[in-house]
Amino acid sequence: MDIEAIKKINFGEIDGYGDPNLEKYFLDNGYWDRIINDKVFFVVGKKGTGKSSIYRMIECESYKKGCLVVNKDFGEFPFEKLLKLQDDNFAKPNQYQTIWKNVIYNLFVQAIAKLDVEDNDYYKEIKDYQVMYLGNAVDLHKDIISRVTKNQGSLCLGGLGIEHGREMLHSYKYDEKNITSINSTLCDLIVNYFMTTQSSNKIIVQFDRLDDNYNQYQDIEEYYQAIISLFKAVYNFNQQLRSKSIHNAKVVLYIRSDIMKSMASRDAESARWDDFRFDLDWKINRMKDVYQSNLYKMVEKRIQTSCKELSTKTFNDIYMVYSARLCCKPYSARVI
Repeated sequence: MDIEAIKKINFGEIDGYGDPNLEKYFLDNGYWDRIINDKVFFVVGKKGTGKSSIYRMIECESYKKGCLVVNKDFGEFPFEKLLKLQDDNFAKPNQYQTIWKNVIYNLFVQAIAKLDVEDNDYYKEIKDYQVMYLGNAVDLHKDIISRVTKNQGSLCLGGLGIEHGREMLHSYKYDEKNITSINSTLCDLIVNYFMTTQSSNKIIVQFDRLDDNYNQYQDIEEYYQAIISLFKAVYNFNQQLRSKSIHNAKVVLYIRSDIMKSMASRDAESARWDDFRFDLDWKINRMKDVYQSNLYKMVEKRIQTSCKELSTKTFNDIYMVYSARLCCKPYSARVI
């Protein structure tokens, strides 16, 4: 074992979310096509399997693909505030769908408004709404939650933009603050835009770190209800887009596998999501397959890109592990 060489290997940070060298070391297994171009709504994996790394790399790749990816981090999201915004008009576990739909629709409105100007009535309407009601909000998903109030059990929202007090001069009216009514109008507007636009731009909205510190919330059951509502809102919206043959818009959620399993035990409808999930799994079932595994390939890439001195080295060169020895060792001694 070459200890000095091992010291030079950059094995990355414990959290891929903030690793500055992620693009250099990332092992791409065709995630863009498998997640963005396929019917994947949910990326699922144990902690440390690379969910946040893929989330980041898809955003980086979007610039090359001519796609607009909107990444929203929920690591510092006001979940405690959200858990007070259940819509009393809906029974559990649907009581948070109203607020989640509003977040999703407004993120799409904000994204569409960033595209090049086009001669499309729905685009013009979206642009007007964005200027009037959303303004220059940066953390829109957080701002919406902060501005929502409850009135007689229903959720209400005022505009976020500096001009939201002015009267709108078009057929779509947003002055009604009831979020359910706003959602219906925004959803129709977004769907109609994608059905009529001549633009080939693809818009993907991604949510990550929904499960950060989830066990610190005061009411864990309410947290699960909120996440189930989010999954239902995303599933229904994505399916609505697919039913209209709209393939250039989608929402993708990244979630830990233990949270996914817990949701399944609380809501039978979650079985419908299985056809739309992509599972990240690094385990090696048979030791004879170790040299073809993603884990081995990732370690090899880390070794060869850490520094020029190691660029021609392999795992075996550094660790002095050979196939014959590997196969005859006890399992506990064969862990990479």
